[in-house]
Amino acid sequence: MNGGSGRNQKAGSVQDEPDLENRVQAQKIQFKKLFGTKPSVISRAPGRAEILGCHTDYNYGFALAAGISRSTLAFFAKRNDKKISVSSNAFDGTPIQFSLTHIEKDTTNSWTNYVRAVIRELNNTHVLPGGADILIDSNVPKSGGVSSSAALELAIAYGMLALYNHPIAQTKIASLCKVAENSDLVKSPCGFLDQGTVAFAQSGKMVFFDFLPKGDAPVSRVETVIANFNNNDVSFVIPVDLTLERQLGESGYVQRRRMCEESLPFWQNVLKKPVRSLRDVTTKDFVAHRDTLEKKNPVMRKRVEHIIYENDRVLKAIPALAAGDIKTFGNLLTQSGISGLELYGLDENTPQLTFLVTHGRILPGVLGMRNMGGGFSAIALALVKKSAMKEFQSKLQASYKKKFGRTLEFIEFSLTQGAEILYV
Repeated sequence: MNGGSGRNQKAGSVQDEPDLENRVQAQKIQFKKLFGTKPSVISRAPGRAEILGCHTDYNYGFALAAGISRSTLAFFAKRNDKKISVSSNAFDGTPIQFSLTHIEKDTTNSWTNYVRAVIRELNNTHVLPGGADILIDSNVPKSGGVSSSAALELAIAYGMLALYNHPIAQTKIASLCKVAENSDLVKSPCGFLDQGTVAFAQSGKMVFFDFLPKGDAPVSRVETVIANFNNNDVSFVIPVDLTLERQLGESGYVQRRRMCEESLPFWQNVLKKPVRSLRDVTTKDFVAHRDTLEKKNPVMRKRVEHIIYENDRVLKAIPALAAGDIKTFGNLLTQSGISGLELYGLDENTPQLTFLVTHGRILPGVLGMRNMGGGFSAIALALVKKSAMKEFQSKLQASYKKKFGRTLEFIEFSLTQGAEILYV
C-alpha cells in the first residue's frame, strides 16, 4: 500500500524532487540545534493539483488529481512529557508549545492550528501516549491553490503515527485530516479531494476519485491512473497570482452547490427514477431535456450542464491517458476550462481568471488549459510542451502584467509520490 507504514521510502521521492536529500540533511542539523537531539522519524507530504473534476465532489461525481513535486517535510522526536513543541521554517522558527491534554486555538500563531487540529483528532483515537518535538520545512506555496494545508496535515499525521509505531491507513488518516481542517480550530470547509490526493498520490500517476460515499468513507473508489508525460515532451504548470484575494469567498461555492441540489427534483420528474445527485444524469439525459430546463431556469441549466459533462470528461480522460493520447487529454482540459468559466461562472467578479485562461490557452505549445480549484481566484493549470514552456511563461507574464499591473508565479511540477515516511 502506497504511503503505508513502510520504512525508508525515499527512492521515488528523490527522483521527483532532486533537492529533497539536501533539504533533509539541512533540516536534520536545524532540528538538533532547536531540540538538542536527532529526529527519529521524518515524513513527507506533497502539495496537490486538481487535474479534472471541478466541483464534482459534492455532486457525488468523479475527479482526477495528482501530487506535485513540492512538499512539506516534518521531523519528529519523542518527548518525555505530554507536550508538542513545533517549529516551522516558514515563520521565525521559534518552537511553539502546547499540551496534548488541553488543545486550544492559537490566535497569535495561527499556522499551528493545523497542527493542533490533527493532533487533537489523533488524540481522540487514543493513539498518542506521549508528546513530540516537531520541525516543519515546506516549499509548497501557501496561496497557490495546491493545498499546502493538506500537505502539512498529512505530514503531521503520518509522522506522529510512525513515531509511536501505529499503522497508517490512507483513507482513514486522510478523512481524519479533513475533519481536522473542517474543525473549530481551523474552520476551512475543504472536501476530501485535498487530503485524499496527498495520501494516495503516486509518482508518475494521477488519482481517480469516485465521490459516491460508501459506509463511513467519503469515497467509494480511489484508483491510480498511469500518466507518464515524460515521453511526450510536456509538463504541467500552474500560473497563479499569489497576491489576489479570492473573490466571492464561500458564497459563490454555496450558491452553486445549492443550485445543483435544487435541480434534482426536475431530473427525478423527467427521468421518472430516483436521482440522488447529478452523477445519476447522463449526457444523453441532459441533451434530451436541455431545452425544458433552459425554459425553467437558464442559470440552473448552465450549472447542471457543467457538472454532467465534467464527470464525462473525467471518465474520458482515463483511457486517453492509458493510450498516451496527450492531444485528447489536453482538449479535455481546455473543454473543462471553457465549461468552468462559461457555464459554472467560476470567474465571476474575477476578470484576472478569465484573462489567465482565455489568453493562456491560445499561446504556442499549450496542449490544454483550465482554471484550477474552486474558482474566484487567478489560478490555472496548463499542459505545455517543454520546448515552449519558457515562451509560455514569458508571454503570459507580460500580457497579464500589462493588463492588471500584477505579477504571476509559475509552479512547474511532475506527478509525485504521496504522503510517506522517509526515515524511521
